[in-house]
Amino acid sequence: MTPFEILETENFLDWHTLTIGYRRGWCGRNEIIKYAERCVNFSDKMITYPIIDIVTAENYSDDKFGRLLDDMFEPTGNLGNLEPLLLRWRYAFLLSIIQSDSSKRDKRLFIEDVYAEFCHPDDMADLSVYSNSGVDAVEGTKYLIARLHEKIITEIRA
Repeated sequence: MTPFEILETENFLDWHTLTIGYRRGWCGRNEIIKYAERCVNFSDKMITYPIIDIVTAENYSDDKFGRLLDDMFEPTGNLGNLEPLLLRWRYAFLLSIIQSDSSKRDKRLFIEDVYAEFCHPDDMADLSVYSNSGVDAVEGTKYLIARLHEKIITEIRA
């Protein structure tokens, strides 16, 4: 599964998470439009205009589409604290790697890519190819995924 599919399956998606993913190139316009369509089709709440606009935004320029996402938030486009959003994406990327059919060697390389992409988080230091910890990156990532999942669940409940 892709990181987007993992976030969706785990019910870890929201507009803030999608927007940071779009801004960083981790999910695309089509995924966001499909998510908006599901919101419109399955919501029993009042649907706001930005969501309806996103459903019809297939042919918008990248700038206009980005502004639509920004309109989902405060007038400043403030996403708030990015840490929980980045945690969700990192969890999804790592789980996607572990669930993949890639070789153990390739998984280690992909884990290293995630380590770099997320600015070398401390909880991944022992998983790096440059670490002398002796921790197997793939096995250590499985443990880390469980910890990240628990952090996300705790953050959602708060």
